[in-house]
Amino acid sequence: MGASGEDSSTMVQHDDSPRIYNGHESRVVDEKNRLNIPARWRDARYAELHALPDSNNPCLKLLNADELRRMKRTLDDSKDFTPAQKKMFQRRWFSRAMPCPLDKQGRIVVPTELQERYKFSGEVVIVGACECLELWRPEDWVEEQSQDADATVDSMAESLGF
Repeated sequence: MGASGEDSSTMVQHDDSPRIYNGHESRVVDEKNRLNIPARWRDARYAELHALPDSNNPCLKLLNADELRRMKRTLDDSKDFTPAQKKMFQRRWFSRAMPCPLDKQGRIVVPTELQERYKFSGEVVIVGACECLELWRPEDWVEEQSQDADATVDSMAESLGF
């Protein structure tokens, strides 16, 4: 961690490889619902991120266009659903993803609907979750970190040889 308490880890990004997000940082959503995305997580390949509610956690996912395309391919390749089910899912799922253009200062505007739903005001925690960023209220992130998941994560990491 850096002197300010921010995670200062970085990863080398190759232009042809999928974007990987890691670490976490505290930021502020300002009075105009703007959020500065840390420079280390910005990528010139993406002029916008897409905000998608997480259906299992009290956080908002921020995905790049490549991750949305990966989701679409996964759906297309699935043999578990009929074409009609896939079309319905595609319409409902992807309609939830709201575009958030990055301005010249590297900020996005958190859509008002999502701002109200998640009650982001003032400080938030941006979490690198491998293929996406997650936006958490600090109290929800603290609760997530205090859950008894560390033992499971450590056990899984050992099984995977990490």
